[in-house]
Amino acid sequence: MFFTDTDVRIVDRARRSSLWLTFVAGAPVAVEGGRRTDGTVNYLNRRSRMSPLTAYGDVVYRGLWPGVDAKSAPPAPHPAAQ
Repeated sequence: MFFTDTDVRIVDRARRSSLWLTFVAGAPVAVEGGRRTDGTVNYLNRRSRMSPLTAYGDVVYRGLWPGVDAKSAPPAPHPAAQ
């Protein structure tokens, strides 16, 4: 899953497919990490390296539309699985 200023991109490498969820006419004021996890991630590209970075369990788009925030989070566990 990839989060950008304007969309969420879900990639399924096994099926060689992807889904882009675009925020039509949306303009987030801020994209923030929500619930922190115990993990860290590394960010690498040709020009820079940032390591370690805090990992988050969900992402929040603040002010996506007037009075509306959007949150992307993993599904809740099924009660039978607990």
